[in-house]
Amino acid sequence: MAELQNLTKWRKDRNPLQDGDLVILKEDNLMPLHWKMARVSKLYKGRDGICRVDDVYTTRGTVKRAVNWMYLVPLSEPGPDDQ
Repeated sequence: MAELQNLTKWRKDRNPLQDGDLVILKEDNLMPLHWKMARVSKLYKGRDGICRVDDVYTTRGTVKRAVNWMYLVPLSEPGPDDQ
């Protein structure tokens, strides 16, 4: 493919989500403290194998959202001080 600029936005999987991951759903009209949490229930991969859309389960039901509007919640492993 002939391109003047090589756009890398969708070329690699920057945030690989898996079924069951806990995510925060970004909303334009809400402040970040009011963004909702959801759980990934289904992944939709394109022909190139990169996931751009997911089904997420929220308190209001299942919705389909773009991956670039959700952030993975980091679940930390217990350290030596957390016993």
